This record gives sequence, C-alpha cells and structure tokens, in this order.
Amino acid sequence: MIEPEARRTLDQAPAGQPVTLVLQWPGLPDGDRLAGLPSPEQRKSVMAEHVKRLKAPVLAWLRQHAEVQINDLTGTGSAVATAPASVWITLLAPPDSPLHHDEVRVRPNKRYFADGR
Repeated sequence: MIEPEARRTLDQAPAGQPVTLVLQWPGLPDGDRLAGLPSPEQRKSVMAEHVKRLKAPVLAWLRQHAEVQINDLTGTGSAVATAPASVWITLLAPPDSPLHHDEVRVRPNKRYFADGR
C-alpha cells in the first residue's frame, strides 16, 4: 500500500524527475517456528528465506520495467527503487498493482528521526 506522503511526492514531482521510494515488507515468520530452531544461524537463515519469498513477487514485477532501478537490501524487509515520477504513477494506476497490496508499504525516501524531526 502506498503511504499518503509517497503519493504526494509523486504528484508534486515533474513527470521526468527521478523519484526514489522505499519498499518495506513488515511481515515476519511465525515466532513459534523460529523459537523451535536450535541455533541463531538457523533462525537467521529462516528469516532471510522468509523475507526473500515476501519480496520476490513485487521485485520480479518491478524488474519487468526497465525504467525502474532497484536496490534490494538483501536480508532485510526493504528495498529502494528509483524511477521517473511518471513511471511510478503509471505503475500505481491499476487497482490491482502489486504496490497496492497490504504486504508491501511504499514510503517516501526520507530520513526519520526518533525525536520526530
């Protein structure tokens, strides 16, 4: 799902201006499954595989669009993608766009501070 601030960023950008968005997948594997694994290495491996599976459909879909540059932050639930504003608007137009799914959050590329700055 696209956050309102990311949508505003796209709506305010000139069509050809590159816009970088942060894609986040907040889902985690079942805690009981992780707790049952005997070593930190196994837990890390299960987490990495889970995140990879979560991200795969959206990243594969984005890779079909040559204008989109993707930096998959491997091992995390995030990726950073850059494309012209007009390309993002086109990709977000269909209601069934993978970027509208609840499993992924589309956020603006900005700094967030703990003190609210």
